[in-house]
Amino acid sequence: MKIHTNRKLFDLANRNAQRLARNRLLEENAQALAWLAGAESFFHPDTPDMVKNALARAIANHSPCGIREENVAVLQTARADKAYACLTDWVTHLPEGDYFLSFGGGSMISFDNSIQWIPVLPVFALSLKSITPFLDTLRPFCNGDIALVSSCGRHAVISESLMGYLPDEPSDDETVYELSTWSESTA
Repeated sequence: MKIHTNRKLFDLANRNAQRLARNRLLEENAQALAWLAGAESFFHPDTPDMVKNALARAIANHSPCGIREENVAVLQTARADKAYACLTDWVTHLPEGDYFLSFGGGSMISFDNSIQWIPVLPVFALSLKSITPFLDTLRPFCNGDIALVSSCGRHAVISESLMGYLPDEPSDDETVYELSTWSESTA
């Protein structure tokens, strides 16, 4: 038995799941997330390539087998407070402009011999200055997973959480936060 044999149905089901998750999140948290309600939303399969490429780049730079790029800063920690402090600090160094915001996690899905990243929520398009005042508000909804990627793809701050263990920094819940950032000039 082959699962997901109908690509159109698969994409439609994921788009609908994201729409329902977005609506539920915004309805249940209307006051805290009012600033997000008017943002343009990109639903699967229309997740912007810049976001997909940035997440793949972050994963490659976190991999012990991968080659770490010189212009990418990486942090691994088992402490949520340290991860969040680093994230907020790195965001302050991003240049102003339009960004894609993804939070709440996602899944890597293999379909038709290709791997796709499908976020739980749609990707939102906002200016950086409209996101930064609300980073604290987003924290409970992120589960350690948040990505800010510039619309050109040259600037990003990404935090991912996963099950793991760091011997130098053990944690009771065995969660590891992997953060990465880069900012490339246009020249």
